[in-house]
Amino acid sequence: MFGTLELKSRPLKFGFLVDPKRAGSIRKAIELSSTFWGGAYNPLIPVYKRAPKNWEKPFKPPKAVDIVRGYIKAFDPDILVQCTKTLPNYINDLGLEIVQSHELWETGNNPDKEVFPRYGIGIFEVLNHIYSEHFRYQEKYPPKIVLTTIPRANSLFWISVFGVLPKYIATIINAGYKKALEIKNLKIDISKLDTALKGNVFFPRRITQYDLNFYKRSGFRDDECVFFMDFTNNLDLIDYWNLRALGRHVIPMPIQFKDEQSLRKIVTNFVRASRRPLRHNPKIYNNASFICSRNSTMEDMQVYATSLNIKVDPKDPVQEAFYSLQHWYPRIWNDWARNKDGAEADDIYHEEKDIDLSEIEDKVHIRFIHPEFTEPYFGGDGAKIANEITFRLYGADKLFAQVFPKSSGEHFNRLIGGLIAHHQEWRVGRNGLVKLMQHYERTESWTIPAAQDVFAAWMKDLGYETKISTPGLLARQIFSQLEGSIRTLANEDLLQLLERMNSGNDEGKELPVGELKTRLQNIGSKNLYDYLLSKGVFRIGVKIQCSNCQRHSWYSLDNIKDSLTCPKCLNNFPAVGHVDKGNWCYKTTGAFSLPQYADGAYCVLLALNFFDDHMHSLKVTPALSFEARDQKKIQLEADFGILWQESLFGESIEGVIFGECKTFGSFKQKDYKKMRLIAKRFPGSILAFCTMKDSLTKPEIKEITKIAKAGRKRWKNERPLNPVLILTKNELTSMFGAPICWNKKHGKKYDRVYGLLEIADATQQIYLNLPSWHEDWQKEYEEIRKKMQEKQKQIDTKNQSKSKKP
Repeated sequence: MFGTLELKSRPLKFGFLVDPKRAGSIRKAIELSSTFWGGAYNPLIPVYKRAPKNWEKPFKPPKAVDIVRGYIKAFDPDILVQCTKTLPNYINDLGLEIVQSHELWETGNNPDKEVFPRYGIGIFEVLNHIYSEHFRYQEKYPPKIVLTTIPRANSLFWISVFGVLPKYIATIINAGYKKALEIKNLKIDISKLDTALKGNVFFPRRITQYDLNFYKRSGFRDDECVFFMDFTNNLDLIDYWNLRALGRHVIPMPIQFKDEQSLRKIVTNFVRASRRPLRHNPKIYNNASFICSRNSTMEDMQVYATSLNIKVDPKDPVQEAFYSLQHWYPRIWNDWARNKDGAEADDIYHEEKDIDLSEIEDKVHIRFIHPEFTEPYFGGDGAKIANEITFRLYGADKLFAQVFPKSSGEHFNRLIGGLIAHHQEWRVGRNGLVKLMQHYERTESWTIPAAQDVFAAWMKDLGYETKISTPGLLARQIFSQLEGSIRTLANEDLLQLLERMNSGNDEGKELPVGELKTRLQNIGSKNLYDYLLSKGVFRIGVKIQCSNCQRHSWYSLDNIKDSLTCPKCLNNFPAVGHVDKGNWCYKTTGAFSLPQYADGAYCVLLALNFFDDHMHSLKVTPALSFEARDQKKIQLEADFGILWQESLFGESIEGVIFGECKTFGSFKQKDYKKMRLIAKRFPGSILAFCTMKDSLTKPEIKEITKIAKAGRKRWKNERPLNPVLILTKNELTSMFGAPICWNKKHGKKYDRVYGLLEIADATQQIYLNLPSWHEDWQKEYEEIRKKMQEKQKQIDTKNQSKSKKP
């Protein structure tokens, strides 16, 4: 087996749980963020008992628990930090480590009077790094390191812009770094704000951003924005911080400073600099967005933006506007709206490294990466840095996990703990496994988790005991024998040949060497014959006639001895004089020798190949045919199950697929019953019906349509309750998969189908003759709208009649 393992080192990411009603809670979170590498990207997560009414105006506010969960999903913190007096119970159920704010730093209250971070990489190490790169030798234009003096008036706003250091940190920096780094004290003055915000000025917040790289997740959206806000409102300050923590370039514009000329100049220059042509299409321009806070009005923002009087030069070849106005705050907490609002948090990292894996089994030795400016061993007992791990494996003789459930269930954690030495140092993030490292120099032996084990652990955490069924064992053996090259089976003629060799009486289960070679060459390439022999699909033997009963029997090379025993009459006869008259033939071996298309294993494997090989945006953790039973002894069965994650246009979604497969047979009532039960137990799951036939029969279309219509109900995030996916010979044997495989028959009708859910929707249109589920949803919406209009008319008529009465 070979492949690639990718490591990305990044700062530890904290999620600060703050009380939006207490300025001290917010200040504490910003103060601590200013002391850690990567701190500018640590979110402030507002903890409410009940969300404010203007949270998502004009709509009804979400539940407080959904807000916290949404922020955690968006920013994906490694550790939660409590900056509140108390926490609601729902936060403790989220499965993340929670520490108190005073536990992040050793503040000098120890016998040695040492000050160091207990978690993460502190500002001292970052300053050492800046010194070695810019101040160790005389540089012509070094950066300017400043410690800011924050005005008392509106101090929380200024702290959110520049950051602030606690006294026990600032004292050490003034004593040990001020001379070496030529640190200056900068008093914040609104009239000289442009000087403080110059690109070469490193104040505390910018120091935390030093030497970090970014991977943009919000697709092709712009990230420059002016945040029109009220700096006296705590929620607006939290929103401003989080908007920047996403990775956006943000200029704060408090309404209280709308007449300040220095800030107007900064905003104007920022907006002008943001207007630039797209790299691949110079006729289209990016521009900055004015975003209205939840405690400001669109009218005030529009008046301010207009007053800047930023006009397009008449000589400009493109008359694109300099800015756009956005009346809503990006819905970071909302799974459905996050990507649509461009509110996906960027991935930040320091270094990435690809490790080539060759001739490995299931264990690899990993030396995790860390910044060179950090000490291998440092004070503190918590994690210092994170490594994100992704991998792709090829030529494996068993299925390995690529997707891991984000739930931290007991059985999944135990599985991970059994695979690695220190399971408490691992978590599942939005990009996969995350290693939380305490000591940098340790090399670990890491067992790559098997897909079937991960799926079974996930099911067990949901209350199901699972075991792989007999067809699953056969499919696993075939996968192992072919070393993962399932694509070989995507040939109907080959499958028919194997079935012919495995059917009928014993006389018909072998083929002469010359005949098999000719058939395989006619079926595929000249190499198919050699390839299948190299994988042990066939074994050689000789067909010999018994001298007693005159019947022919096949003997493998291992069974040819001086004396042969006839399996028909059980008499012995000498090999000499008979072997030379025999006919050398091949027979299938192992799971390839079973009839009924290896008990349906071929179709199961081709379905997995469709998801893993044809859909490049998809990562999968598959489980072959299994049975599952819950505590009430209710049994579920599926030909395969898949945990999946898809990244498309910057948006990442995940889910589970359950599949029912028929090679060339027909789906029966028991199959529909199994899938209906799974749909009931797993809302949101995709139900896949896979067959090697060209199309479905009328009875199959009728029954699957019933399941598809029931699963079309809107679930959440514009996803159906249980979307049905249909895969036929067309999709399973195509070299390129969907939607390319549909071009010949349907032209370019489905040419712009992207992603797993859209493919599922398209297959229902193609094979069940159903409209798109979005059309169904639109019809439902129109019906509801008409009913509401009729109801309003009745109310208006009733009110009018009342008003006419004397």
